[in-house]
Amino acid sequence: MDTHVSNLRRKLSELGSSAAIQTVYGIGYRFGVEA
Repeated sequence: MDTHVSNLRRKLSELGSSAAIQTVYGIGYRFGVEA
């Protein structure tokens, strides 16, 4: 799972996206847009 999230983060940053996948301790992941 960590590898998939890492790949998604890398691809989003390559595209110049302001979206972020944030790790939420004890819950999982959260997809949000950085302001």
